[in-house]
Parts: sequence; C-alpha cells; structure tokens
Amino acid sequence: GKAQVNLIPLLPQLPTPNEIPVELTVEANPTFLIYVSESNFPVKEAQFTLLNGKGDKVIYEKAISLQDKVPGFVRISLPETPQIDSEQDLLEVEQTYNWYFTISYDPSDRSLDPTIQGVVKRVAKEESLVQELAKTPEINHPKVYADYGIWTETVSSLAQLRERYPDNPQLEADWIDLLESVGLDNLGFNALDKF
Repeated sequence: GKAQVNLIPLLPQLPTPNEIPVELTVEANPTFLIYVSESNFPVKEAQFTLLNGKGDKVIYEKAISLQDKVPGFVRISLPETPQIDSEQDLLEVEQTYNWYFTISYDPSDRSLDPTIQGVVKRVAKEESLVQELAKTPEINHPKVYADYGIWTETVSSLAQLRERYPDNPQLEADWIDLLESVGLDNLGFNALDKF
C-alpha cells in the first residue's frame, strides 16, 4: 500500500508551484518547522538530513522521534556546530543548503518513504536588523524578521512565542496569518498549539 501522510514544511510560497523556494536564515543553526498530518500507517520516526548546496556532502543528519507528535508540528533545531571540536559554523554565511525530511514507511523500499525537501541559505545578519531587534519588544520580533525577508526566524521565533504565551491573541492572529500565507489555514486545527 501507499503511504498517505501530508508533510508540509513552513516555507515561503512561490508563484511557481513546483519550484522549491529558498528560505533565508541569519543563524548558523536554525530551527525548521514541519507539519505532519494524520496518516494511514503508524508514524514513529523521521530522518532529517542536511546537505551542502551541490548535494554531495552530508552536513548533518538526525533521527527524529514522532511519537505523540502527529498530527502536529515537528520542530527540528540544528546543533551549533557540525563536530564538537569544530570551529566552523554548521551553516556558513552566503552558502545554500538542501534539507530533506523523510518518514520511515517501508524499510524494504525506501523510495516509497514520504519525503519533503527544502533549500535554506544563510545570510549575514545586517547591523540594522540587530539594532531593530534590540529595540523591538520580543513579541514583535517575528514581524521584524519578516520585514527583512528572513523567513526561517520569522517562523521559529513566532512558534517559540506561541509556545511561551499560548493565550496571547496577537500571537495567535500572527500565527494564523503565517499559516494562511503558506496555505495551511485549511487544516482548521487546534494543533496550532501542538508543538
């Protein structure tokens, strides 16, 4: 049988449907959010893999437990450096990376595994962004990131704030706006709150 599960990355939407948008981050170790729908098979584990731009080198990979997280948002936070002894950042400035999120479905045929892909590029944190964040109340940080086109932190900072202040109406409205912008408003779930 075919695996039926929807994996929806929180990525900026493009006018061209089949192109993968490049999301921008200013962090060396950003956090990604992926919505995993209900499925017709027990979803236990996913694999997250980060490759360099050419796609010939694994920068980071991790098995992610999905127990009790489905349906809902799965958060993937990258570690600070690739190796403990490394001085190098996980994501380097002005470099583009490919990531894959794959659910283990049929061990005998990996090609059937539901998978999604994203492209992320780390850009330098402009001084003006740093200053803007410093003088803006934290609850408005997602908007600042959004103004600068820094998609990854727009999503992750908003998700973090939602978790911290679950009853804040402004954050709830911002979150719904964000989901609408990526075409997720039709999920109509309270899983808004389920991280």
